Amino acid sequence: LSVAAPGGAVASVARFTLRNCQLMNGTSMAAPHVAGVVAALVSGLKAKSLPYSPYSLKRALENSATHLSHVEPWAQGCGLVNIDKAFEILSSHHDAPERDVWFSLQCGSGA
Repeated sequence: LSVAAPGGAVASVARFTLRNCQLMNGTSMAAPHVAGVVAALVSGLKAKSLPYSPYSLKRALENSATHLSHVEPWAQGCGLVNIDKAFEILSSHHDAPERDVWFSLQCGSGA
């Protein structure tokens, strides 16, 4: 998956640390954001009884991402995650045939 997500100046601190706040940056903050987006998408699809696959979720997230004009292309992948557009894609293309395609790769011992 190649998308960007908010990951700068996030105040994410567990209460047991006894700190009021701590600003954190980077992938450690962006990855939970994307995980939450995926969880919300799956929840919405299940609520509407729409089929999905890991591939369809990846495709929807990448195709719906918003390009950031002020960020270098190599630093943003497909762009900033856009949950509304991703859900729209998944809802309107839920019968796309490639959802039924799965790949299994195995590396043999060479014998």
